[in-house]
Amino acid sequence: MPKDDYIRFRCSTDLKELVGRQAEEKGMNITDYMEYLIRKDGNNMMYVYYTEELNGEITKKITDNGNAVRVDPDEDMYLLSKTDKISVDGKVIDCSYSLEEYIKFFDGGDIVRLAGIEITKIETIETLLDMLYESCGNDKHETYAERIYNSDNPRNEIKQIINEFLIIRMDMVLSDIKSEVCRIEKQIEDGTLEWE
Repeated sequence: MPKDDYIRFRCSTDLKELVGRQAEEKGMNITDYMEYLIRKDGNNMMYVYYTEELNGEITKKITDNGNAVRVDPDEDMYLLSKTDKISVDGKVIDCSYSLEEYIKFFDGGDIVRLAGIEITKIETIETLLDMLYESCGNDKHETYAERIYNSDNPRNEIKQIINEFLIIRMDMVLSDIKSEVCRIEKQIEDGTLEWE
């Protein structure tokens, strides 16, 4: 990057340290992390339109013009777009939700029990939302959001990705359990274990 392409801003020492830690956790330097956050919050965002207030003709124009795709190909209730406003026939239509807000609707308070430990669907969804605009690792080099947008049935794709993230959540829980087991084993070896 040329030396004159920079932005300076003041922040507290605590915020600077937080940014440094967050960048390190993601394996990035601070510049890369800030660019990632800006892109994540900027032009990569996707939006959902609730079309009940629109007539079918306007909905069809929106999809025919390539401004949005149907969330469910069998119904016109929701459209997914890469813009937060769509103009049709001189009328500007604002989005109803961000894609993140829409994905949260998939939480019905559901849980999965894993050897007595509950993994909630909302925890799984939150894990997905943290990675929504990151690469999903497929051959097309898409983010998870792009994978949803480009699928034949975005609604079903969201459900599939939530299930994939359930596996990630289970791995995280198992990793936490393994760490806790190691900690307790060390306390037993050291003779410092105290039962609660």
